[in-house]
Amino acid sequence: MKFLAAAVALLPTLASAHCIAQRVRVNGQDFGLGNGIRVASSNNPITNVNDGSMACNSGVSSSSKVIDVRAGDRVGVLWQHVVGGAQYV
Repeated sequence: MKFLAAAVALLPTLASAHCIAQRVRVNGQDFGLGNGIRVASSNNPITNVNDGSMACNSGVSSSSKVIDVRAGDRVGVLWQHVVGGAQYV
């Protein structure tokens, strides 16, 4: 039983998840794919901490749309593995 508990406790260390922020909602209103945020073209990690892309990722597309958020608004972000299309698990 102790082995099982230890094995289950260590499972998260084996996981690797890379996602891309793609959509923003404010008070339930969806602003569409890539609007109001910078969307990375890839979910591959940047492994060199001295790389200039560390701050904002590489190959990002930015949006000219500004989303107004007031104090007390509820803000949510949709994160997925690939931009737009079919997702994988």
